[in-house]
Amino acid sequence: MQTFFRITVPMLRSTLFLCLTLATINSFKVFDQINIITQGGPRYSTTVLVQAVYYYAFKEFNFGYASAIAVVLFALVFVVTLFQRKIENKLAD
Repeated sequence: MQTFFRITVPMLRSTLFLCLTLATINSFKVFDQINIITQGGPRYSTTVLVQAVYYYAFKEFNFGYASAIAVVLFALVFVVTLFQRKIENKLAD
């Protein structure tokens, strides 16, 4: 057990961080399941940012607003990734 926690886990830390970061980014990109099942749900209760980008760009033809939502989505993913990176660096020290 000591070998696992003192040698193996620290060596896998960067790989685990990459997997966690990619999983987080992919969770923000969920679109098809929600669109197929609920189309945004009753009164847009299950609408996610990617679905809002799709709606405003391809149904309302408001590409400027859709682009603004996409920039907000990028900023949100970027901040979450920086936060995860900060935690990973703190654990490495």
